[in-house]
Amino acid sequence: MFKSVYDLIHRHLKLSVFFIIFGILLFLNIIKPLSNAYYYDSDQYWKLSEEFVRSGSFSLLNYGSVLRGYLYPLIIYVIRKLASLISFSDIITFQLIMSLVHAIFLAILVPDLIRLLFNKKVKIYQTIVFGSLILFFWRGSFFYPLTDILAFIFLISGIYIVQKFCHKTTWIGLFPGLLWGGAAIIRPSYLITLPFLLIWAIYCYHLQINYFTKIILYKLAMIIVGLLIVFSPQLLINTTHFGVFSPFVQTQVDSTNLFLQQLNWGIVIQKYETSIDPDYPSPQVYFLDRQGESILIRSSVSPDTPISLGKYVELLFKYPLDFMSIYLRHIFNGLDIVYNTVYVNNVYDNALHMRLANYSLWFLVVIYIQKYFPNIKARKLLNSQLLLPIIIAMPSLVSIPTAIEVRFMIPISFMAYGLAAFWILPEFFEISLVEKKNMVFKYFVEYIIFVAFCFLLSSNTYMGLEFGSYVLGL
Repeated sequence: MFKSVYDLIHRHLKLSVFFIIFGILLFLNIIKPLSNAYYYDSDQYWKLSEEFVRSGSFSLLNYGSVLRGYLYPLIIYVIRKLASLISFSDIITFQLIMSLVHAIFLAILVPDLIRLLFNKKVKIYQTIVFGSLILFFWRGSFFYPLTDILAFIFLISGIYIVQKFCHKTTWIGLFPGLLWGGAAIIRPSYLITLPFLLIWAIYCYHLQINYFTKIILYKLAMIIVGLLIVFSPQLLINTTHFGVFSPFVQTQVDSTNLFLQQLNWGIVIQKYETSIDPDYPSPQVYFLDRQGESILIRSSVSPDTPISLGKYVELLFKYPLDFMSIYLRHIFNGLDIVYNTVYVNNVYDNALHMRLANYSLWFLVVIYIQKYFPNIKARKLLNSQLLLPIIIAMPSLVSIPTAIEVRFMIPISFMAYGLAAFWILPEFFEISLVEKKNMVFKYFVEYIIFVAFCFLLSSNTYMGLEFGSYVLGL
């Protein structure tokens, strides 16, 4: 009996990994979640799904929320409607479906995309490591109905379809546009990727077909039609409710531009978390930046009102070194994962194991990039898929000047896990034991210095905690 089970698992390893990850997600999200309730933004998305029905009638135009696009609340609405049809809990149904989506993404889609993009054989243990890293660092993010991970999944899924079905000229060509446009509506920071993704898609089709033909124009037109389909409801909503002829999610409330407000906050707030900790006096966890506060005080600018774009540029040129220092800290703070959930149960938790694991992983990534990137010639870089990670990272990059949250860095963090699982780990396994020992001795001192420096930077950030005292290591 056991042998037959073993043979079955061995024959279907990929499927087995999928079910393992799916089972873990079900356990984390349904059986033993970090929380049993939705809070703040996640609760708002859940409630926004109810706006589509008024007086018993469904219409997309019933939805009129500013700042949040229609698509994610619509997805939640469909799932909740399905739950009501089968007389089942809407929250459990949502968790089941999203766990399925996340498991497909982690166990099937990403490994196959790595294989397609880089002509690289992906082994089962690499997929397990990749999924384990994401579940370890981002466990709580899979429970709440938030946009960060889903928008990233939409982006990567569109890239996958372009790569997987580049030779086909069927209706499936609509899906990259639907998915990329969907990512931009779900999370507006992904809007910046659209023109670059279109250029990449043309380049990708050109590589596969070898010459420019009407087929490429047809494929490009299909992507654009997909974009038009997904943006059209948002255009109608904006026209109906806000009198604005725009297909993009509105970021302005009562003449207050959210992005400009975020630029202002980003000068004085070097990191932001959200708390459900009963011992912390506020749900907003601000890590204040004294250097940024000093700039605004000297410039007679209030941190509570949006800064004009002209004034912001003026400050950039007036204090270039200060802003460089501020934004370098933002990059570190965005990658400095201390809590594995979006809503923090214990603000004063040192999470030394989480920090050490994160810094160790980033040390490997930095060493690997430092070792291999200089050997890539510029021409080879431009003629390969190595520019694609830059496009994927753009939503994270545009968030650097804002009040940074670690979830804003999901594209960069997830790519780092992919690099560790699919490149760094296999190469380490392939070298001899002697080479492994030599490598450990070679980088040991650098590793200690790197990790110590990261702890120092993190400690410096947490000294800026608005309420209470936080001492690393105690």
